[in-house]
Amino acid sequence: MGGLSGLVLFYFIVGIPQLITFLVKLFLGIKKSVWYITYGIVVIPFWITVMILFKEKILNDFFGYILIAALLYSPVMAGLYVYDCYKTYKFYK
Repeated sequence: MGGLSGLVLFYFIVGIPQLITFLVKLFLGIKKSVWYITYGIVVIPFWITVMILFKEKILNDFFGYILIAALLYSPVMAGLYVYDCYKTYKFYK
């Protein structure tokens, strides 16, 4: 597996569970933090773009910019999201 395809696979392996936990937490009746809301605002457009690409196979400049930007900001957002989840749920221990 090549370097770029391995990186893309890594993003999906890490990103899909985070998307699932984000959506589960969305429907829970708990207070949403600023980091949670920020994560949703910047990461959900990435997943919408990926679904459009798979369904319509359209890649124009707008969608391309979203995907390239996501490669840069998603590791930071993932770290903040994991920290937010830790902080939110640590009292359940």
